[in-house]
Amino acid sequence: INTKNGKAYGGAIYNTGIIEDISGTFEDNYVFSEGTSANLALGGAIYSTKDLTITSGKSGTLFSGNYTLQNAGERNYNAIYIDNANATLNLTPKSGKTIRFDDNIDGVAGYNVNIESEYGGTLKLYNDIKNANITTNDVNIDFVDSKYHNYKFLSLNSSDTTNYLIDFKLDNDKNNIQADTITTKNSSSGFVTLSDIHFIADKIDGGD
Repeated sequence: INTKNGKAYGGAIYNTGIIEDISGTFEDNYVFSEGTSANLALGGAIYSTKDLTITSGKSGTLFSGNYTLQNAGERNYNAIYIDNANATLNLTPKSGKTIRFDDNIDGVAGYNVNIESEYGGTLKLYNDIKNANITTNDVNIDFVDSKYHNYKFLSLNSSDTTNYLIDFKLDNDKNNIQADTITTKNSSSGFVTLSDIHFIADKIDGGD
């Protein structure tokens, strides 16, 4: 979606009502506005003001290469923007299936993200979930992309049935340990269970 000076919201889906569960492949969608006011380009693939549910479908769901761009700025690789602090984004991978995000998820501060699986599906999360209160239950959260990264959440309530897979690097020369980490702005609670640790070589990702 391109616009000269107006709003460009939702490169593939613009939702302000009730929409059925969403699954599939979302690649290389974008929104672009030449305007200079704030927040004119939101939701590289999906923009929503209401509750939204992303599932893995029959063969998995992928968000990759989606972005927003405004005026002469840099690309913000963003999959979903939730424009309502009272809305909830549900991420529900099915058993043996995956939902993968190479792009970040964002929204107005205080929206909710519920990550819950049916019998141990996997969320492959290779970017941040920004400004969200996150709850997890009975799900595998896979950070393993051969780059260590500090994931920034507003808050996290992680159940004891959530398993995390992380990247880990030990630098013998500098006696330095680097790994995927989680930083929350607000008070958080729960359990962090590591089910798999992936050892990597010299490589770092600063994130978006």
